[in-house]
Parts: sequence; C-alpha cells; structure tokens
Amino acid sequence: MSERTTDNRPRRGLKAFLAPLLLGALLLLVGFVVAFCVTFPVDSLRQRIESEVSRQAPVTLTITNLETTFPPGLEARRVMLTSKQGTTPPVTLSSLRLTPLWGSLLSGRPGAAISTRLFDGSAHATIHRDGRLQLDAAGLIINQPLPHLGEVAIETTLQEGSLSAILPPQKGNPLSLQLVLAPLRINGLERFGLPQSSLSLGTVALSAEGKGESLEIKELKSAGGDFSVAGSGSILLADPFERSRLNLQFSFRPSPELDPAVAELIALLARPGRDGSYPVRISGTLARPVVR
Repeated sequence: MSERTTDNRPRRGLKAFLAPLLLGALLLLVGFVVAFCVTFPVDSLRQRIESEVSRQAPVTLTITNLETTFPPGLEARRVMLTSKQGTTPPVTLSSLRLTPLWGSLLSGRPGAAISTRLFDGSAHATIHRDGRLQLDAAGLIINQPLPHLGEVAIETTLQEGSLSAILPPQKGNPLSLQLVLAPLRINGLERFGLPQSSLSLGTVALSAEGKGESLEIKELKSAGGDFSVAGSGSILLADPFERSRLNLQFSFRPSPELDPAVAELIALLARPGRDGSYPVRISGTLARPVVR
C-alpha cells in the first residue's frame, strides 16, 4: 500500500500544478473576451468601414447597427449598399458577420471570414491582407430589370456561385468565376408583342476566367427551357462597373416545347443558321448593351 501511495504523489503534484495554471489561462481568456466586448471602439470602426468602402468601391455603404460577438468578432445588421451611379436599386443585407481567421494571424497574410444573408440566400467569403478573396454564394433570389428595357426583367435563383480573385483587379492577377442559375426566366416580354409574357432558359451555367481587368467567358450554356443557349466572349471590367465593355457571342435554338406562335415570330425576325440556331452578338457596355 505504501508503494502505491508513493507512486501516486508525482501525479497528484502534477495535477496540483496544472489545475491553477489551466484555471488562470481560462480566466485570462474570459478577461480578454470581456475586454474586447466592452472596450472595442465599435462606432469608430463602423464609420471607418463605411468611409473605406465608399472610397474604394462604386457603392455607398450604410451600417445601421454594428456590435461585437462571441467568439470575438463583429456583426452588422441592416446593411445597405447603394450604387453611386444610381443605375441599380439598393441592396439590403439582413446581417453581416466578420470574424478573424485565427490560424492566419501568425502568418504573413492575416485574413478574415465574412458571412451574410441577402436576397433570401447566403454568401460566405474569406479575404486576406494581400487581397486574396474566395467568395461562395447559394440560394440568392434575383429579380433584376434589364437596362433601358422598361419592365423586362430577369428572374432566377443563384443555385451555386463561386469567385476566386485578388483585389483590386490588376494586370496579371488571376480571377475565376462559376455560376449556376436555375430556373432563369425573362419576364415582361408582352411589350414586344409576344403571345406570352415570359420565356424560360431553364438551367444556366457559366464558367469564366481572367487576369486583371479582362474576364474571358469560357463557357455559357443553358438546358431545359424554351431555348437552349451556348455562348462565349469577353468582358473588360471598368470603374464604375456599369462602364465595363462587352464582347459576347451567343447562339440560341428554340426547343420543341416553345410556343409555336413565338417560334414563327422569331423566324420572321431572324434567319437561322444551317444547324437551326440563331446567332446573337452583344457589344457596348453593361449600362448600354448593343444587341445584334
């Protein structure tokens, strides 16, 4: 019995040493979190964020409420993005949360994680001090009027979307973009005398890559709608974004499910190619596209 008691003494001594050490570390962590939440200059940071975004981006940022969170981070509610050009309606984010990437703080490029809710969907991003950005989004419901076409609008849901880039866009900086939209509909077509007010493009998938301010569309295709579409081309990004220049080529083919009256009207307005598809070219800018 005496030998067992002697053997256990080092273990008990080690526990007696570690217990207050771990308790002290826990209290230190709790104190850090409390100090972070109590003393962090939230209002000054809110003004700084609004100022920096408005200075560097083609939008004005308004944050109604910014507060600290646990684990240590920041959360903003009722965030509004407004285009400086006034060409698009304001975008409201119901919430926006920012937390440090703790594993990156000791590296040469610290970063942060950002998550938000918008358009009834969600978006998540990581961004580093050197400008590297990874953005993923899903479930965004989009109903966007087309410029200079009155009530004509695109209605769709972004099923999957991802963007990899280095900001700001500069010569040589890589960029990659993938989107899946489904279903995509074009509404408000009755103004053109069509017998139906909307047309469906089904599921639309886009893949694009670029460097700096030049974005090349590698593939654009749709399936399962009134038309099947295939396309490619390039976009030269500009500031403001609405001035970005377009050089896009598409071909669309009516599906057997298309309203016969619409198919006949298209045949009267354009001549199909040998394969039965209709070519379309889009040039100009995002604000003023020219369709041929």
